[in-house]
Amino acid sequence: MRRFSGLSSPIEPRSDLRGVERRLRAGAIQPGLQAYERERQRREREEAKEEASRQKQRERRQHAVDKAQAALDKAEQEHTRRAAALRSEIETIEEKLNAEEAKWDKEKQRLKAASRRAPD
Repeated sequence: MRRFSGLSSPIEPRSDLRGVERRLRAGAIQPGLQAYERERQRREREEAKEEASRQKQRERRQHAVDKAQAALDKAEQEHTRRAAALRSEIETIEEKLNAEEAKWDKEKQRLKAASRRAPD
């Protein structure tokens, strides 16, 4: 039993008022819960948007990496083709050089032999 100032008789809460009091508290709490839920959902939507943005960025980066790798592979193939062509040219030039060296050795020997046979 509670006594309120200014009143001489004790006031006892009625049982039907307890339910009203509870509903009033629930009514005061409910808007807070609704606001919390709205905020939670807003944060979830925001996080989902940010994750989608990060995923797009990862995909863009991966696409750029794939494109760069394809360009590198193509350049490497072109380099390999050119290097093989140059090696082939080198072989051809070396064969010509060896043939020219052999021809010169033969000509040199012939000229030396002719100079030895020439009268002094």
